[in-house]
Amino acid sequence: TNQIFLYCLGFAAQQTRVQIHAVVTMSNHYHCVLTDPEGLLPRFTELLHKYAAKCLNASYGRWENLWATEASSYVRLVGAEDVLAKIVYTLTNPVAAAAAVSVAAEKAAQEAAAKAKQISADAAKPDAVKKQANDDAAAKGKAAEAAKAALAQAQQGEKAAQAQATA
Repeated sequence: TNQIFLYCLGFAAQQTRVQIHAVVTMSNHYHCVLTDPEGLLPRFTELLHKYAAKCLNASYGRWENLWATEASSYVRLVGAEDVLAKIVYTLTNPVAAAAAVSVAAEKAAQEAAAKAKQISADAAKPDAVKKQANDDAAAKGKAAEAAKAALAQAQQGEKAAQAQATA
């Protein structure tokens, strides 16, 4: 992917005589510091985006839009210090983005762990509920057995009392 993009960048720069000072490709955008001595930046951007989209889509086996519909962002750099600052920004941007992704990933991992813990706790609840239900059923079964035994005993006592009364 990077090789395809860099090839298209080189092609566009060659066609428009734009001078590339720094470039970095990110997962969903790129940063490029350049000098446009002939005022052909719109043509350069057109060529770069057109060929990068065609080549990258072909390599992905898809044919939908590659670029967002928003306009590209351009910053005019007036002095050498501005150019140097933008080159530093461009070349360090992936590190800053990785740090931001790392923080976001850590937060997501913590949230996922908390969610997993909650799911685990919730999953244990049915077992506890089942155990309680089983315990309740067992207690009810024992109570029913005791009631049957008491009834049988009462019936025997009643029969014994009738037998004595008739004797």
